[in-house]
Formats: sequence, C-alpha cells, structure tokens
Amino acid sequence: MERTSLITLLMLADATDYADLTFDNDLPDTGSLTSYFTKIPLVLEKAILQCSSNQSNHGMLVESTVQASTFRESKIHQAFADKEILVYLETTNGEKHFLGSNVNPCTITYSEDSGGAVTDSNDNSLSISHSAAKTA
Repeated sequence: MERTSLITLLMLADATDYADLTFDNDLPDTGSLTSYFTKIPLVLEKAILQCSSNQSNHGMLVESTVQASTFRESKIHQAFADKEILVYLETTNGEKHFLGSNVNPCTITYSEDSGGAVTDSNDNSLSISHSAAKTA
C-alpha cells in the first residue's frame, strides 16, 4: 500500500535529544516541539510525504520518505547535514506524523540548486527517509 500527502509543516530535531522529549499520543508535545525542533521554511506545494508498507520476512515494514524544497537563501538544512534526525510533520488533511527515534533515526540528504536563469529552479532540495517495523 502506498500513499502521498502534501506537507504543510516540517520540523527537525537531532536524534540525540530523543530521550528528553515528552510525548502525547505518540507525538512530541508542544513543549518538546518548542524546545528541541526547528521549523523548516518550506516552498509550499513542494513538500510531500510518501508512505508505503510491504510485507517482509520480519513482518510489515513501513517506509516513509519526505521530499521537500526550501528557499535558496535558507541554510537551515545545513544544521542537520550528516546527522541522525527526528521528524515531526503535518499534512494538508490534518494528519500529524513523528518519524524516528534514538535507535532508529531518520537520514537526510540535500542538494543546493542554483539555476542559471531566473526561471530555473534554485531551491534547496531535502530528502529524508525512515523505515520501521509496523506496530499495532
């Protein structure tokens, strides 16, 4: 099964802070979001969450991928380069997702595009991935 959702809010945190987070219904509470997470300035309608689930020898595996663009001037993504991260996001249909943990963090890659002309893309592209066994 696969589905795609448009992201309206994306926040990242260092996975080493996981033990300090407080949760409410499996999501970081407001205090944790404020203290540990950084809001990523998104290019609207250029941020999607793709989730797929597959049966494997170890049970059901859920893979989540975030593809997002930030504005060229934004360098916020560099703070998370080469780090294991946690992700909190919200989608256009009101869903809230938390991805990662200290033992199973998300990975992030990014590229900085600098278009040669005014009409070329000059956004920073982020790609975040996470895989986990599906729990009840």
